[in-house]
Amino acid sequence: RVEASGLRYPADFDWHPVTGDLWIVDSGVVEPAIGVEGLPDELNLVIPGADYGFPVCEDCEQPSVTFPHQSTPTGIAFYPGDAFPNLADDLIVALNGSWTTPEPRGYALAAAVFDEAGQPDGLVRRIAPASQYSTYFFDPLEQFSLSGRGFFPQHPFDVVVSSEGWIYLSVQEGRILRFRPKVR
Repeated sequence: RVEASGLRYPADFDWHPVTGDLWIVDSGVVEPAIGVEGLPDELNLVIPGADYGFPVCEDCEQPSVTFPHQSTPTGIAFYPGDAFPNLADDLIVALNGSWTTPEPRGYALAAAVFDEAGQPDGLVRRIAPASQYSTYFFDPLEQFSLSGRGFFPQHPFDVVVSSEGWIYLSVQEGRILRFRPKVR
C-alpha cells in the first residue's frame, strides 16, 4: 500500500523514539539554472494517505521543518543517547550539500529540535562543523564552507548513533567520521 505520495526525493526516514511517529526528509526541486532559488528541502511527518505536493498539489501537507533549497538532507537519526544530553530526542540530519547554487548550502550535520511532546519546534542547530552549538546556521555556514573549513567540498551522506550515544557520519567521498563527547 502507498503510505504517502508527492515526495520528490525521500532520502531517509526514522521513527520518533517517544511518540513512534514516522518522519521523513525530502528535497525540493533542483532548478537547472545556477542561482535560481527553488523550493526548500523538508522534514515531514508521514501521515498515511497524505500527498506532499510533488509535482503539483493544491491542498498538500505542509512540512514541519524546512532546510535551505539544495541543502539536500540525505540521512537522519533520532538521538536516543545521553552522551550529548542537549540532543536528546532531537533529529540528527546529514545535509549533503548543494550542487548548483553559487554559494554552498548544507555540507553540515544538523539537529532538528523536538519538544517534550515529540513535535519539532522549527529550530535547526548546526552540530558540525562547529565547536559550539549554533541556531539558524544557514547564512554563517556558507561563509564557513567557503573559507575551507568544515565538510565542504565533501558531502555528508548518512548518520547513525551508536549504543554509547556517539554519532557516526558517512561522507560521500568515502569516509566515516565519529563525534563523541570531549574526554575531560
